Amino acid sequence: MKSKRQEKILELIHDHSVQTQEQLLAELNDAGFRTTQATISRDIKQLRIIKELGPDGVYRYSTTPKPVEHTFSAKLNLIFRQCITSVDYAQNMIVIKTMPGLANGAAAAIDKLNIPEMLGTLAGDDTCFVVLKDTQSAASLCAEIREQIVHDAAARTEQEGKRCFLPCTSKILPSLNRQRSLLTAASMSSPARPARASRSSLTRSLPFWVNGPPVR
Repeated sequence: MKSKRQEKILELIHDHSVQTQEQLLAELNDAGFRTTQATISRDIKQLRIIKELGPDGVYRYSTTPKPVEHTFSAKLNLIFRQCITSVDYAQNMIVIKTMPGLANGAAAAIDKLNIPEMLGTLAGDDTCFVVLKDTQSAASLCAEIREQIVHDAAARTEQEGKRCFLPCTSKILPSLNRQRSLLTAASMSSPARPARASRSSLTRSLPFWVNGPPVR
């Protein structure tokens, strides 16, 4: 009875858009299987049924999860960032140049990506060869590795710029603040200078032989 019920569950999920356990329970009852929601929940776990987003934008049960595309994990990012110096491809083969002695690490990192189009890798001391099924796959993977290298280089440059800027500002700003404080204190403690007399008042106080005869 259990095996037949589970076969029917798989059939219903394959043929219908089943979105909830309540809907699945109703479908089973209509098909002649008297069961409970707790039993269905156990069946779903045993059959490894998952929910995925359908083409209509609604989550539904599925027995065939979509294959997960290979992605660079944090560990692979670290390996690529520390060892790879250049990458290029010719036909269906990618040639990766690394720092001396690190080609095996790069090859192992690429092997862990589990790329379906990849046939294998071969590493020496500072060179790694990646063989793929066709030229298009080689070009795509080469572009992805290049993009990763450029992204890591840009991030590293930004971090180095921040490390350089912060110590400089931490030294310059306190010095400027001290100079500003000294200037403020000096201006407050110095006596006020007398106002400068205007030119007309000065000329009026001088003798006439300096200014010249008065103009009539």
